Amino acid sequence: MEQKPRSLKRKRGIMLSVKGWHRLQEALKQWAIKTNKKRPCTLEDLNEITGLCANTLIKVRDRKFPVDRKTLEKYFQAFNLKLNSSDFLQPEYSDFNDYQQIMPIKEDWNEAMDTEIFYGRTKELRTLEQWIVQDKCRLIPILGMGGMGKTALAIELAKKIKNRFQFVIWHSLGNGMTLDNLLKEIIGFLSNEKDREVKIGCLLKYLRKYRCLLILDNLDSILAPKKRGGKYRSGYENYGDLFKILGQTKHNSCLLLTSREKPAFFASLEGMESSVRSFFVKGSLEASLGTISGTKLFGSEVQKLSLCKLYAYNPLQIKIISTPIQDLFDGNIELFLAKNTAVFDGIKELLEQQFERLEALEKIIMYWLAVNRNYTNIEELEKDIIPFISPSQLLEVLTSLRCRSLIKISSGSYTQEPLIMEYVTAKITEQITTELLEQKICLFARLALLKTNVSDWVEESQIKLILDPIAKTILTNLGSISAVEKHFQGILDLLRDKKNKLVGYAPGNLINLANHLQIDLKSFNFSGLSIWQAHLKDDNFNEINFTDCDLKLSVFTR
Repeated sequence: MEQKPRSLKRKRGIMLSVKGWHRLQEALKQWAIKTNKKRPCTLEDLNEITGLCANTLIKVRDRKFPVDRKTLEKYFQAFNLKLNSSDFLQPEYSDFNDYQQIMPIKEDWNEAMDTEIFYGRTKELRTLEQWIVQDKCRLIPILGMGGMGKTALAIELAKKIKNRFQFVIWHSLGNGMTLDNLLKEIIGFLSNEKDREVKIGCLLKYLRKYRCLLILDNLDSILAPKKRGGKYRSGYENYGDLFKILGQTKHNSCLLLTSREKPAFFASLEGMESSVRSFFVKGSLEASLGTISGTKLFGSEVQKLSLCKLYAYNPLQIKIISTPIQDLFDGNIELFLAKNTAVFDGIKELLEQQFERLEALEKIIMYWLAVNRNYTNIEELEKDIIPFISPSQLLEVLTSLRCRSLIKISSGSYTQEPLIMEYVTAKITEQITTELLEQKICLFARLALLKTNVSDWVEESQIKLILDPIAKTILTNLGSISAVEKHFQGILDLLRDKKNKLVGYAPGNLINLANHLQIDLKSFNFSGLSIWQAHLKDDNFNEINFTDCDLKLSVFTR
């Protein structure tokens, strides 16, 4: 028979609010540190400290049943705390109440990962619990870059608050489950396999009838790659209808989503006063250090912190990199950091998965941010990017990249985390080297390898990390400076071909590469071409054909 939710009677008294519970937990933690050699406070300890019996202490702690006000005051006073009005609730139990802890009728965790070992994220768990329990949010996407621990956080949260729900259901969308199959699974579970209707409206009926916690993991698996962030893959557009209905329509349940990207329409639904809110998971020092503690890596506290910072406090990246550190450096963090490189195969694969989902314009902006090496404002990006794109289009792409958690912003300027910048820089050098060797120009014309209007340290970085690796690889492949000079002449002929519609930065890049390799440019004919962002040498400028050239942002050097 279908199980019906238990009817709840009105009860007197008060019970701890989420805030009050956390105040007491912090007080217990401090008591354990100061007076009990960090050993947790037992029920016997609490009985002695507060003078309250074990049964009453359990009622207060578990928040299943109300107690009288004097009991809570006595509990708080035992730890030198004053009971505030925000520390307790006066529950009404004539209907289902968020603060009444009810054991779930059913739980279906499917293929949810094991989170027996979970580090940190106390603040994140507290915020999400408040959104769900107190603020009654109906739809919460948990967003963040791959490896930040979104899935683990969602599982830990669900375990923490599951007793407030009658059903807890977990599904991964990683295998591309269609909406019809998902509805069939969930409705079947909620109806004890009695209801075979596969409609969003039918699911909504059960979400109103019962208090359900639904978690859908890996939402980004049904979002389209190589399109602006948040668009659905073909055949999965009806998921958008599901999320809109569950976000906008009143019901008793909550849907949690985890994703590297945020569906585009969410912005129109969400807000702190709304029942739809997005939660961004950032790096966690505590979780990162916890991950290191679970490996055989060793080093000073400063070295461990440096390793965490290098990987933007991303627990999965630190877990992945621990293997090569163990294998290549015998677990010595100091030796690894001295090599000054962060992108290894496992990390590269993780970043590749996300980078290859980007559309062409998103990739171009990622390339420019890597070239600029520092925070870049919108005006500078507008000047850099060719062909020209409108400010509104640029803002859309930057918003999409932020939703993908690939860039960070400060005071209206944008940049990348060091690890992402290293990865993107490597992509630039690889692609442009291939283009030059094959004489098939594309990115070489759209991107300046070396800029003239940047600070000295940025220029030095561009030379060391972009220009020099490309020049050395070209020289190694062609075998001699004379062979490179002849090859560059062939590329210049291609650029002068009227069929070539986009010349852009290519001539300036060619000059900078030639100067870096100390190639004599006297025989090169650059007439009529755009020479942008080039470092031109004073001593031979008059001997090179620059007739009718556009020398925008080019400079003369000795």
